[in-house]
Amino acid sequence: MFNIAGLYDFLIAERIDTIDDTQNVRELIEKIKLEDLQNPDILKSLNVLVEILPEGDILPMRTKYSNTEESLNVGINYVTSKKPMWYSLPDVVASKILSDKTPKILKAIRFVPKERQRLNKVNTLDIEIDPNKENIFRILIEKRQELKANRDYKQKPIKILANASSYGIYIEMNPKELKEDIKINVYSDKQFSINKRSLKKSAHTLIL
Repeated sequence: MFNIAGLYDFLIAERIDTIDDTQNVRELIEKIKLEDLQNPDILKSLNVLVEILPEGDILPMRTKYSNTEESLNVGINYVTSKKPMWYSLPDVVASKILSDKTPKILKAIRFVPKERQRLNKVNTLDIEIDPNKENIFRILIEKRQELKANRDYKQKPIKILANASSYGIYIEMNPKELKEDIKINVYSDKQFSINKRSLKKSAHTLIL
């Protein structure tokens, strides 16, 4: 999806411009169908933030879903709000397809990658990649699948590298201060314990 949606172009862009694309997005949402999402050109056009006024639309919402849990989670809900809310265009598309109801779009801002940075070639685990010409993540994932099929131990570090560099660095962190220190067991190249009062939680990691 990272490659199909053209997101790699944003990572290597010299700059990213924004344009008001409200009318085009309104027209897209009005007529879009499920089968349209098999069109790569449609997928590449979804790099947009949309301001909508939810009126019973089916949208992701981060909130507290349990009286026994303190953490906030994301769920898909029927959302109504008196105040405008910002969502990514894929979320708005999903709402239209799920409900067959067109959300009330107030504004749409499209992101456009411009020019490209001059990037150096890299060599990691005997894999040489030119990020100016090749998608780093696609190369790593394809190489990992090849090594995995051959039961090569290098497939594991390549998996970690691909995951950490493609989405791990963009994880949202939610700091939480505890009332007292707690003992935490850490497992790395060696095992040890530390006392911590400040934790940062994410969907994938616990950062000390």
